[in-house]
Amino acid sequence: MSLGREPYPFLGRTITVTGAGSGIGRATAQVLHALGANLALSDVNAGALSEIKDLLEKTPAQKGQRVVTAIVDVAKELEVAKWIDGIVADFGQLDHAANVAGTTHDPGPLSERTSQQFDPVVNVNFRGVFNCMRSQLQHLKAGSSIVNVSSDAGLLATVNMGIYSATKSAVNALTSAGAREFGKRGIRVNAVAPGLILTPALQNPSFEPFFAESIEATPLGRPGQPIEVAKAISFLLSDDASYVSGAILRIDGGFLSLSH
Repeated sequence: MSLGREPYPFLGRTITVTGAGSGIGRATAQVLHALGANLALSDVNAGALSEIKDLLEKTPAQKGQRVVTAIVDVAKELEVAKWIDGIVADFGQLDHAANVAGTTHDPGPLSERTSQQFDPVVNVNFRGVFNCMRSQLQHLKAGSSIVNVSSDAGLLATVNMGIYSATKSAVNALTSAGAREFGKRGIRVNAVAPGLILTPALQNPSFEPFFAESIEATPLGRPGQPIEVAKAISFLLSDDASYVSGAILRIDGGFLSLSH
């Protein structure tokens, strides 16, 4: 076993990244591209997806390295299946997957939530990850890996964010189930659970009180950056994490350490 790190550990490998147009998904695409991966990126925002593709195409790349994009709504089963099948037909393989796409809702008590607020969050955060995993696992082989993006809210429910918290708990359960069911095939399934991360979603004015309270309660005293989550995702996808499966890796500046 070599103790050195390969400069391009994903060279020749094909990786899907959902939600690649912004935030953690965009940062993940940048990190994986720098590590040599062929990327199949998706998002529902055509403009944002075009921006990240243009950015990566202007970035130094390895010989033969490719980036393709597709507008995909992860909540729609047939769209996801067609996308994944198309990637395998195009690249000849699927090696890893980062399921990053997600959404949230404005803060508010459960007693005041409506189905109009419930359905979109469940459809993207829970159904979307399920749709992606189901299609990905039909093509992944030994040595492959999946990383889902959960949240610390899926480990300790956030007050007034009950629907969001529930969907992220569901992602944790899917991650555990995938690890247990597909481990014997040599496929690893893990998740990252970010805390307060500076993504576009936090620019919503309704989150300002929540933001301030979370910073105060975070031992490191600051929010995280998308790139910090992206680097953790790349580690879990890589062979450096070859004996890690079923893990929910907290990336929260120590926030949840205060709950113990």
